[in-house]
Amino acid sequence: MPAEPDQAICVRQWDWSETSQTVSILTLSHGLVRAIAKGSRRPNAPFSGGIELLTRAEIGIIIKPASDLALLTEWHLLEHFPVLRQSLPAYHAGLYAAELIVRMISDHDPHPDVFAALIQFLRTVRSAGDVEIGLLAFQRSLLLACGYDPVLDRNVKTGASLDDTPIAQFVPELGGVV
Repeated sequence: MPAEPDQAICVRQWDWSETSQTVSILTLSHGLVRAIAKGSRRPNAPFSGGIELLTRAEIGIIIKPASDLALLTEWHLLEHFPVLRQSLPAYHAGLYAAELIVRMISDHDPHPDVFAALIQFLRTVRSAGDVEIGLLAFQRSLLLACGYDPVLDRNVKTGASLDDTPIAQFVPELGGVV
C-alpha cells in the first residue's frame, strides 16, 4: 500500500522505543490521526531528525482501516514556530491549543478550517501579548468547526434581538444569551 502525501501538525508525541515514536497529528486531509513513526529517531531516517510537538510538515502516511495506528513513513519539516520555544506563555498556549484539538475533534474527521486556524494561531504569536488574542481567535474557530458556536446576537429562548436589552446573561446550558 503506497503512502499518501499530506500536511500535518504534531499535537502529541511519545517515544515508542529508542528509535521510534508514536504521534497524534492533525492532518489537512484526514483530520486527527494517531500513527507510529518507525525509525523516526535514527540519523538517516526520512523524518527530519525526529518529530517535535507543534511543528508542521509534509508527510507520507499509510492509513490502515483495520488498525487504530496509521504508519507514518515520512516527515519533512516545513515550520517549527520558534516563538513557542522562546516564550513560556506562547508555549503553554500552543500546548493548550493542541489539547483542545485532541479533545474536540474525532479521529479521521477532516477539519481543514481548524488546521488553517491552528497554523494561523502558531504563526501570529510573536510575543506574550499576542497569546490571548490569538488563542481566543483559535478557540472561536474550533468551536465553530465543531458546532458549538454560542448564540450572542439574540435571546436563545425567545429569538428576540438583544439591541434594546440593558442586561443579558450567557447561559452555557442553552448555548447563548438570555
